[in-house]
Amino acid sequence: PVPKVSRPGHDVMPRFTPWVLGVASITVCAVIWTAASVVKKRIFNDLSFDQPFALSVVANACYVVHFLSWGVRSAVASRRAGRRRRADNRVELLETPLPPELAAPDRTWRAEAWAALLIMPVFFAGQWSYGVGLAMTSVTSSTVICTTSSVTTFLGSRYFLSEPSSAKKWLGVLLCITGAVLLLQGDRAPSGPAPSWVGDLICWLSALFYSAYVLLVRALVRDPLQFFSFLGAYVLLLGGPAVALLLHFSPAYAGPFWASFSPEVLWLLLLTGLLDNALSQFFWAQGVLLTSPTVATAGLGLTIPLSVASDLLLGHSVGPWQYAASAVVGVGFLLVNLGHHAAKEEPADDNAAPLSETRQEAAGGGRQ
Repeated sequence: PVPKVSRPGHDVMPRFTPWVLGVASITVCAVIWTAASVVKKRIFNDLSFDQPFALSVVANACYVVHFLSWGVRSAVASRRAGRRRRADNRVELLETPLPPELAAPDRTWRAEAWAALLIMPVFFAGQWSYGVGLAMTSVTSSTVICTTSSVTTFLGSRYFLSEPSSAKKWLGVLLCITGAVLLLQGDRAPSGPAPSWVGDLICWLSALFYSAYVLLVRALVRDPLQFFSFLGAYVLLLGGPAVALLLHFSPAYAGPFWASFSPEVLWLLLLTGLLDNALSQFFWAQGVLLTSPTVATAGLGLTIPLSVASDLLLGHSVGPWQYAASAVVGVGFLLVNLGHHAAKEEPADDNAAPLSETRQEAAGGGRQ
């Protein structure tokens, strides 16, 4: 048989480059999430600012900084379009379509605004419940449990988005479950902290919210920059007054709030919002759009060795169950990644079209 020769820039690069960018985005996100978990533990434990709702409001409101990024991107695109016009005086150039963010701004930003309005409650619930659970358990435990969202994400993506399946991917998802079970077994040991079971269960609830969130992002979002800009605006407009009302009318809430509030707490809240939310979630959404919901969610496994290292650096005890859970979940992520490529190499299924089309749209820069 004659070997198939791929034409440069036609066959290999459209499949390879977006995937590499997606995995790189997920990796950056994992590093930021692990560091942010340590910062949140300091806010809740060391500084005694046990206010997950206020933390979620401040952190998610920081998404409004993406309006500035959106404006800069539009200005740069407009400037490039002007340079292209000045470089060629032909009349035909005036008919050249503009970049997506300039060609149909009304349709694009309105669609992302509606998507943000729909997704905001699910996303905020995941953020809030994770903050509550993190205050009751260790960084390693919360991180491993959140990786179990790959299970519900895979099932939902398979059913609603027709994501391709393979034996390796199924095995990888099962290993993620096994890792969470091993971790919970370690938290049941007498040496574990007493409230760990409650924190683990709340983190598990957060994982369910994140599964719904990632599926909605994959189905509805095309421009993460615009989407997160509106998401931050909604949280600021709705969550800000809610916190103000609690501080004014609820002495039980206002007393502990002001007793533990300090300039350091404010600085750490803003740092968490800008890094853990505004920056990391942008990379997370890019990873979802450029790979697949299951691969991106299983990418949480990359935070496992980092979280174990952070616990060791901070002097926290890490038992054999946590080491075992970290290894199992890490292998599970690799199998999910390899399994997705194996499924893509199989004969294409008509039902899988929406997933591949979404990835191509994301790589192209948004809706056309």
